Amino acid sequence: MDYSKDISVNNNSKDCLLILHGIAGTPYDKKEMVEALSDLPFDIYVPLLPYHGVNYKELTKPDNAQEFYDWGRELIANKQKEYNRVFVIGFSFGAGIIFHYITHHSPLDAMILLGTGGIFSKALTFIAWLSKFIGIRYLRVPYKKIRENSFLPEEYLEWKAENFPKIPLKMLFKEIRKSKKENYLIRKISSPFLIINGLKDPMTSKQAIPIILDQAVSLKKRGILVHGVGHFVLESHRRNEIISLVKKFIKEIYEEYENGEITSERSLITI
Repeated sequence: MDYSKDISVNNNSKDCLLILHGIAGTPYDKKEMVEALSDLPFDIYVPLLPYHGVNYKELTKPDNAQEFYDWGRELIANKQKEYNRVFVIGFSFGAGIIFHYITHHSPLDAMILLGTGGIFSKALTFIAWLSKFIGIRYLRVPYKKIRENSFLPEEYLEWKAENFPKIPLKMLFKEIRKSKKENYLIRKISSPFLIINGLKDPMTSKQAIPIILDQAVSLKKRGILVHGVGHFVLESHRRNEIISLVKKFIKEIYEEYENGEITSERSLITI
């Protein structure tokens, strides 16, 4: 089976829901979420990120993240021309691509980011700094732990473990060091958003969501911190609950647009 194929759902809609997976992932990772959201009045599109779907060595080719940002800018801009409204969901590095778009180009009608805010993680920042001097090149993916809670087929996890046993870090760490100098761009965020992070995620920080909530100028901004969950939020035992929260947010925003008014909200909860 070709796990790296784009996933799309055609509901003959005037609105689009764009989903971007994370580093070393594929659209297949989001298959269960797509199925859960497919009854919403959106066309759904989950593309394969550049340099993905092959192996971890292919991911070492880009020297920096700009190529991914350029790809994301063209993709999102084209969807905005094609559809009346564009909602986006981004996971980890996919969330970073979306974050770059809204802070460097234009707003979106709504966005949901999961496992984001790595530039605020002290541990990740320290490792990124340390990597400049001792040459940390890869991070091994904990597939054994992921298998314990994963809903994904065993054959797919075996394929990932074989082809993506570790994640190249040079590009990611370079981007973390660069992005920390651009924290002020958070003030440019005006899109309605929901951010969900796991409290056990070493790749983010507990302070990431409060900082973004404080600085973004969005009218509706909602944050959720999840107990017992790490970075791979949809490979956790709380995935169904998280998908339900995402779906609820999308429906709320959609209905508010249909009614002609986005209501004001600033909320942060822990579940």
